[in-house]
Amino acid sequence: MELWTGVAALDDLTDGSCGPYTGVYLGFPYCRPYPGNLLEAGEDLARAVGFLHRRGQKAFLATPPAPATADLAWIAAAVGRAREAGIDGAYVHNLGLVRLLSRAHPDLPLHAGCFANVYTGLTAGLLAGHGVRRVAPHFELSLAEMRAIGEGTGLEVEVLVHGAMPLSLTDRCHAVTALDQECPLACRGERWLTAGDLRLRTMGQALWSGRDVCLAEHMARLGHASFVFRVESLGRDGAWRRAVGEIYARLLAGEPLAPAAMDELARLAPWGLCNGYYFGLSGRTYVNGRGEVA
Repeated sequence: MELWTGVAALDDLTDGSCGPYTGVYLGFPYCRPYPGNLLEAGEDLARAVGFLHRRGQKAFLATPPAPATADLAWIAAAVGRAREAGIDGAYVHNLGLVRLLSRAHPDLPLHAGCFANVYTGLTAGLLAGHGVRRVAPHFELSLAEMRAIGEGTGLEVEVLVHGAMPLSLTDRCHAVTALDQECPLACRGERWLTAGDLRLRTMGQALWSGRDVCLAEHMARLGHASFVFRVESLGRDGAWRRAVGEIYARLLAGEPLAPAAMDELARLAPWGLCNGYYFGLSGRTYVNGRGEVA
Protein backbone atom coordinates (compact mmCIF):
# COMPACT_ATOMS: atom_id res chain seq x y z
CA MET A 1 0.00 0.00 0.00
CA GLU A 2 1.16 3.52 -0.76
CA LEU A 3 1.56 6.45 1.62
CA TRP A 4 1.86 9.97 0.15
CA THR A 5 2.36 13.47 1.46
CA GLY A 6 3.00 16.97 0.13
CA VAL A 7 5.81 19.48 0.57
CA ALA A 8 5.93 23.10 -0.53
CA ALA A 9 9.65 23.84 -0.83
CA LEU A 10 12.98 22.06 -1.25
CA ASP A 11 13.95 22.59 2.40
CA ASP A 12 10.81 20.71 3.44
CA LEU A 13 12.05 17.71 1.48
CA THR A 14 15.76 17.56 2.10
CA ASP A 15 15.43 17.56 5.88
CA GLY A 16 14.75 13.82 5.63
CA SER A 17 11.18 14.08 6.88
CA CYS A 18 9.71 12.41 3.76
CA GLY A 19 11.55 9.15 4.32
CA PRO A 20 8.46 7.14 5.36
CA TYR A 21 6.48 8.02 2.22
CA THR A 22 6.00 6.26 -1.12
CA GLY A 23 5.53 9.50 -3.03
CA VAL A 24 5.42 13.27 -2.57
CA TYR A 25 3.28 15.99 -4.13
CA LEU A 26 5.66 18.89 -4.78
CA GLY A 27 4.69 22.55 -4.52
CA PHE A 28 2.32 24.79 -2.61
CA PRO A 29 -0.78 25.02 -4.84
CA TYR A 30 -2.72 27.40 -2.57
CA CYS A 31 -0.37 30.40 -2.91
CA ARG A 32 1.88 31.08 -5.89
CA PRO A 33 4.35 33.43 -4.07
CA TYR A 34 4.83 31.03 -1.13
CA PRO A 35 8.56 31.19 -0.25
CA GLY A 36 10.49 28.56 -2.21
CA ASN A 37 7.32 27.24 -3.90
CA LEU A 38 8.39 24.29 -6.06
CA LEU A 39 5.73 25.28 -8.58
CA GLU A 40 7.87 28.33 -9.37
CA ALA A 41 11.44 27.31 -8.53
CA GLY A 42 12.63 25.30 -11.54
CA GLU A 43 16.12 24.47 -10.27
CA ASP A 44 14.79 23.49 -6.85
CA LEU A 45 12.14 21.33 -8.51
CA ALA A 46 14.78 19.45 -10.50
CA ARG A 47 16.74 18.88 -7.29
CA ALA A 48 13.59 17.71 -5.49
CA VAL A 49 12.69 15.21 -8.22
CA GLY A 50 16.23 13.86 -8.30
CA PHE A 51 16.33 13.62 -4.51
CA LEU A 52 13.15 11.52 -4.46
CA HIS A 53 14.08 9.31 -7.39
CA ARG A 54 17.43 8.43 -5.86
CA ARG A 55 15.48 7.10 -2.90
CA GLY A 56 13.02 5.16 -5.01
CA GLN A 57 10.15 7.58 -4.28
CA LYS A 58 7.64 9.10 -6.70
CA ALA A 59 7.34 12.82 -7.42
CA PHE A 60 4.18 14.56 -8.66
CA LEU A 61 3.68 18.27 -9.24
CA ALA A 62 0.77 19.78 -7.23
CA THR A 63 -1.10 22.33 -9.38
CA PRO A 64 -3.48 25.09 -8.17
CA PRO A 65 -7.02 23.86 -7.41
CA ALA A 66 -8.94 26.80 -8.91
CA PRO A 67 -6.90 28.36 -11.70
CA ALA A 68 -8.17 31.41 -13.57
CA THR A 69 -7.81 31.62 -17.35
CA ALA A 70 -4.79 33.87 -16.90
CA ASP A 71 -3.11 31.16 -14.79
CA LEU A 72 -3.20 28.42 -17.41
CA ALA A 73 -0.11 29.57 -19.31
CA TRP A 74 2.21 29.65 -16.28
CA ILE A 75 0.81 26.37 -14.94
CA ALA A 76 1.40 24.72 -18.32
CA ALA A 77 4.95 26.11 -18.28
CA ALA A 78 5.48 24.77 -14.75
CA VAL A 79 4.35 21.31 -15.83
CA GLY A 80 6.69 21.54 -18.83
CA ARG A 81 9.62 22.32 -16.52
CA ALA A 82 8.56 19.47 -14.28
CA ARG A 83 8.55 17.07 -17.22
CA GLU A 84 12.08 18.13 -18.12
CA ALA A 85 13.04 17.44 -14.50
CA GLY A 86 11.63 13.90 -14.76
CA ILE A 87 8.40 14.36 -12.78
CA ASP A 88 6.27 11.22 -12.50
CA GLY A 89 2.90 12.96 -12.85
CA ALA A 90 0.70 15.88 -11.86
CA TYR A 91 -1.93 16.44 -9.18
CA VAL A 92 -4.81 18.37 -10.77
CA HIS A 93 -8.22 19.53 -9.49
CA ASN A 94 -9.64 21.55 -12.36
CA LEU A 95 -11.33 19.67 -15.23
CA GLY A 96 -10.20 22.22 -17.80
CA LEU A 97 -6.61 21.84 -16.65
CA VAL A 98 -7.00 18.06 -16.76
CA ARG A 99 -8.02 18.35 -20.43
CA LEU A 100 -5.21 20.77 -21.23
CA LEU A 101 -2.52 18.60 -19.66
CA SER A 102 -3.87 15.32 -21.03
CA ARG A 103 -3.68 16.77 -24.55
CA ALA A 104 -0.26 18.35 -24.13
CA HIS A 105 1.22 15.37 -22.24
CA PRO A 106 -0.91 12.29 -23.08
CA ASP A 107 1.55 9.94 -21.35
CA LEU A 108 1.69 11.96 -18.09
CA PRO A 109 -0.14 10.24 -15.20
CA LEU A 110 -2.68 12.52 -13.53
CA HIS A 111 -4.17 12.36 -10.04
CA ALA A 112 -7.40 14.29 -9.44
CA GLY A 113 -7.34 16.24 -6.18
CA CYS A 114 -9.92 16.86 -3.48
CA PHE A 115 -11.33 19.99 -5.16
CA ALA A 116 -12.22 18.10 -8.33
CA ASN A 117 -15.63 17.46 -6.66
CA VAL A 118 -15.63 13.71 -7.16
CA TYR A 119 -18.80 12.52 -5.45
CA THR A 120 -19.71 9.58 -7.69
CA GLY A 121 -18.20 6.97 -9.93
CA LEU A 122 -19.69 8.81 -12.92
CA THR A 123 -17.48 11.84 -12.25
CA ALA A 124 -14.48 9.61 -11.62
CA GLY A 125 -15.12 7.80 -14.88
CA LEU A 126 -15.28 11.10 -16.76
CA LEU A 127 -11.88 12.05 -15.35
CA ALA A 128 -10.49 8.64 -16.23
CA GLY A 129 -11.39 9.35 -19.84
CA HIS A 130 -8.89 12.22 -19.75
CA GLY A 131 -6.02 10.21 -18.34
CA VAL A 132 -6.69 10.44 -14.60
CA ARG A 133 -5.50 7.35 -12.76
CA ARG A 134 -6.24 8.32 -9.15
CA VAL A 135 -9.01 10.37 -7.57
CA ALA A 136 -9.32 12.00 -4.15
CA PRO A 137 -13.11 11.96 -3.55
CA HIS A 138 -14.68 14.85 -1.73
CA PHE A 139 -14.19 14.73 2.02
CA GLU A 140 -17.94 14.65 2.64
CA LEU A 141 -18.09 11.06 1.38
CA SER A 142 -17.93 8.06 3.69
CA LEU A 143 -15.28 5.38 3.33
CA ALA A 144 -17.96 3.03 1.98
CA GLU A 145 -18.80 5.52 -0.78
CA MET A 146 -15.12 5.96 -1.60
CA ARG A 147 -14.68 2.20 -1.78
CA ALA A 148 -17.61 1.97 -4.19
CA ILE A 149 -15.98 4.55 -6.49
CA GLY A 150 -12.82 2.49 -6.63
CA GLU A 151 -14.67 -0.76 -7.27
CA GLY A 152 -16.88 0.78 -9.94
CA THR A 153 -14.14 2.50 -11.92
CA GLY A 154 -10.93 0.58 -11.30
CA LEU A 155 -9.24 3.85 -10.31
CA GLU A 156 -7.03 4.30 -7.30
CA VAL A 157 -8.78 6.21 -4.51
CA GLU A 158 -6.79 8.55 -2.30
CA VAL A 159 -7.87 8.59 1.35
CA LEU A 160 -6.66 11.29 3.74
CA VAL A 161 -5.64 9.27 6.79
CA HIS A 162 -4.04 12.05 8.82
CA GLY A 163 -3.76 15.81 8.87
CA ALA A 164 -5.92 18.85 8.24
CA MET A 165 -8.66 18.78 5.61
CA PRO A 166 -8.58 21.63 3.07
CA LEU A 167 -12.23 22.68 3.28
CA SER A 168 -12.74 25.66 1.00
CA LEU A 169 -11.00 28.16 -1.26
CA THR A 170 -11.00 31.96 -1.34
CA ASP A 171 -10.01 34.31 -4.15
CA ARG A 172 -7.21 35.83 -2.06
CA CYS A 173 -5.07 35.01 0.95
CA HIS A 174 -7.14 35.39 4.09
CA ALA A 175 -4.08 35.92 6.26
CA VAL A 176 -3.08 38.97 4.21
CA THR A 177 -6.50 40.55 3.65
CA ALA A 178 -8.24 39.86 6.96
CA LEU A 179 -5.46 39.22 9.46
CA ASP A 180 -3.25 42.09 8.29
CA GLN A 181 -0.14 40.01 7.72
CA GLU A 182 2.59 40.69 5.17
CA CYS A 183 3.04 38.43 2.15
CA PRO A 184 5.00 36.18 1.87
CA LEU A 185 5.50 36.02 5.63
CA ALA A 186 1.84 35.23 6.28
CA CYS A 187 2.42 31.53 5.61
CA ARG A 188 5.32 31.27 8.03
CA GLY A 189 3.65 30.32 11.28
CA GLU A 190 0.12 29.17 11.99
CA ARG A 191 -2.93 31.44 11.60
CA TRP A 192 -6.27 30.45 13.10
CA LEU A 193 -9.86 31.67 12.81
CA THR A 194 -11.97 30.99 15.89
CA ALA A 195 -15.67 31.09 16.73
CA GLY A 196 -16.47 29.61 20.13
CA ASP A 197 -14.80 26.19 20.17
CA LEU A 198 -14.62 26.02 16.36
CA ARG A 199 -11.18 26.63 14.90
CA LEU A 200 -10.16 26.79 11.26
CA ARG A 201 -6.67 27.27 9.95
CA THR A 202 -5.97 29.72 7.15
CA MET A 203 -3.06 29.03 4.83
CA GLY A 204 -2.74 30.58 1.41
CA GLN A 205 -6.09 30.67 -0.40
CA ALA A 206 -7.49 27.71 1.53
CA LEU A 207 -9.26 27.23 4.84
CA TRP A 208 -8.36 24.05 6.68
CA SER A 209 -9.94 22.05 9.48
CA GLY A 210 -8.59 22.88 12.92
CA ARG A 211 -8.72 19.28 14.07
CA ASP A 212 -6.54 16.69 12.40
CA VAL A 213 -8.19 13.78 10.65
CA CYS A 214 -6.87 10.57 12.20
CA LEU A 215 -7.59 7.03 11.00
CA ALA A 216 -4.74 5.33 12.88
CA GLU A 217 -7.13 3.26 15.00
CA HIS A 218 -8.95 2.08 11.87
CA MET A 219 -6.09 1.23 9.52
CA ALA A 220 -6.34 -2.51 10.10
CA ARG A 221 -9.69 -2.55 8.24
CA LEU A 222 -8.74 -0.19 5.42
CA GLY A 223 -6.85 -2.72 3.34
CA HIS A 224 -8.90 -2.19 0.20
CA ALA A 225 -7.22 -2.84 -3.13
CA SER A 226 -8.00 0.58 -4.60
CA PHE A 227 -7.04 2.70 -1.57
CA VAL A 228 -3.85 4.73 -1.36
CA PHE A 229 -3.24 6.91 1.67
CA ARG A 230 -2.21 10.52 2.26
CA VAL A 231 -0.84 12.40 5.24
CA GLU A 232 -1.53 16.11 4.72
CA SER A 233 1.59 17.83 5.98
CA LEU A 234 1.57 21.20 4.17
CA GLY A 235 2.34 23.90 6.71
CA ARG A 236 3.75 21.40 9.22
CA ASP A 237 7.39 21.11 10.16
CA GLY A 238 9.68 18.24 9.34
CA ALA A 239 9.47 16.66 12.77
CA TRP A 240 5.67 16.45 12.47
CA ARG A 241 5.86 15.00 8.93
CA ARG A 242 8.41 12.40 9.93
CA ALA A 243 6.74 11.33 13.18
CA VAL A 244 3.29 10.92 11.63
CA GLY A 245 4.66 9.22 8.52
CA GLU A 246 6.64 6.69 10.53
CA ILE A 247 3.57 5.72 12.56
CA TYR A 248 1.41 5.18 9.48
CA ALA A 249 4.19 3.37 7.60
CA ARG A 250 4.39 0.87 10.45
CA LEU A 251 0.62 0.43 10.40
CA LEU A 252 0.65 -0.19 6.64
CA ALA A 253 3.37 -2.80 7.21
CA GLY A 254 0.93 -4.68 9.45
CA GLU A 255 2.19 -3.65 12.86
CA PRO A 256 -0.45 -3.05 15.56
CA LEU A 257 -1.02 0.49 16.79
CA ALA A 258 1.01 0.99 19.94
CA PRO A 259 -0.59 3.10 22.71
CA ALA A 260 2.49 5.33 22.71
CA ALA A 261 2.03 6.00 18.99
CA MET A 262 -1.60 7.01 19.51
CA ASP A 263 -0.52 9.30 22.35
CA GLU A 264 2.03 10.88 20.01
CA LEU A 265 -0.59 11.56 17.32
CA ALA A 266 -2.84 13.20 19.91
CA ARG A 267 0.07 15.31 21.16
CA LEU A 268 0.78 16.50 17.63
CA ALA A 269 -2.82 17.71 17.18
CA PRO A 270 -3.17 20.79 19.44
CA TRP A 271 -6.86 21.28 18.61
CA GLY A 272 -7.80 17.62 18.72
CA LEU A 273 -8.51 14.71 16.38
CA CYS A 274 -11.48 13.80 14.19
CA ASN A 275 -12.44 11.24 11.55
CA GLY A 276 -13.79 13.72 9.02
CA TYR A 277 -16.99 12.40 7.45
CA TYR A 278 -15.65 8.90 6.87
CA PHE A 279 -18.15 7.22 9.20
CA GLY A 280 -21.15 9.34 8.27
CA LEU A 281 -20.83 11.62 11.31
CA SER A 282 -19.96 15.26 11.86
CA GLY A 283 -16.57 16.18 10.47
CA ARG A 284 -15.38 17.20 13.94
CA THR A 285 -16.30 13.90 15.64
CA TYR A 286 -13.71 11.32 16.65
CA VAL A 287 -14.62 7.62 16.76
CA ASN A 288 -12.02 5.35 18.32
CA GLY A 289 -11.09 1.81 17.31
CA ARG A 290 -13.85 0.37 19.50
CA GLY A 291 -16.52 2.36 17.67
CA GLU A 292 -16.98 4.78 20.58
CA VAL A 293 -17.38 8.52 20.06
CA ALA A 294 -14.57 10.02 22.10
